[in-house]
Amino acid sequence: MARLVLPYISFIVFLLLMCMVVQPGTGTIHGDEVKALGEIAEQLGKKDWNTNVEQCIKDLSWLTPKSDWKPPYNNSLFCNCSYPDSVCHVVALSIGNNLFSGMVPLEVGKLVNLENLILSANNLSGELPVALTNLTKLKELPIDLSYNNLSERSAPSCRDNLLTLLQIFSVTKHLPKHFNL
Repeated sequence: MARLVLPYISFIVFLLLMCMVVQPGTGTIHGDEVKALGEIAEQLGKKDWNTNVEQCIKDLSWLTPKSDWKPPYNNSLFCNCSYPDSVCHVVALSIGNNLFSGMVPLEVGKLVNLENLILSANNLSGELPVALTNLTKLKELPIDLSYNNLSERSAPSCRDNLLTLLQIFSVTKHLPKHFNL
């Protein structure tokens, strides 16, 4: 029962944080981020994302459909369009319950403005890419990788981001020895 409820609780917390932090954007997503999202979609087999879209969050392929039927998966992308360069940057990505397989894509680390990341309840395996240490703007405990099959050695060795990365360790129930805290 807890396994079924946890992804929904994570998503609700994610939405509440986004309501406080970010208003949906209407500008163009930075080209590097569009490319990274396309690579993430390709690696995970996410064929319904339209990476040719020019407007942030205006294309519904990036969002979970709103209907009476609640799909088990979640797709949410939030942007912040208030950067000085007048370009939107992806600040939150939630793609839980999609039953993706394979490893966490390296390209997630290219979304350097991410503040929240939810990849829970997929079938991701292996080690986490060191590129996740590029996500220096993550808020406390934003990464949700629970209910995956990640390796115990999956944490990037990044002592400065320990609080940010603690959610990762909910998968393994303990901190790796190489943290030496």
